[in-house]
Amino acid sequence: MRWTTSIIIVSALLAGCAKPREFAEVEGVVTMNGKPLEGIEVLFLPDPEHGNAGNTSIGLTDREGRYRIHNDRDKKDGTVLGMHRVLLIDSHANTDPAGLANKPSRIPTHYAEAGSTPLKNVEIKPGKQQLDFDIKGRGP
Repeated sequence: MRWTTSIIIVSALLAGCAKPREFAEVEGVVTMNGKPLEGIEVLFLPDPEHGNAGNTSIGLTDREGRYRIHNDRDKKDGTVLGMHRVLLIDSHANTDPAGLANKPSRIPTHYAEAGSTPLKNVEIKPGKQQLDFDIKGRGP
């Protein structure tokens, strides 16, 4: 009897320690030299180097360059709180294996790599947020 009571108490304590991650809604605009970019995948990666764990959240820009991120794995709008790296990937770019229709990225490719993106240390705080990104470089 004593053993069962101990198991119940320990289980209750452990369940209390595992609190769900808090999310915040995030939306914004992606531009290049001030002009909106359509078809840019915006990925928010929780940064484990800053102790932030979680699943990647993603959005896609519309004609006005607007995006809103969603986390499909957790089935929630937004992303987890904490520090992130943001990747920007040009969905209009492609490389045809036959070499017939290569379309280079409209934005510098280092924005698409977690190790080289200049969009590091992006902090997500509680509450809805507007995060705009203006890329400098060759324009569309």
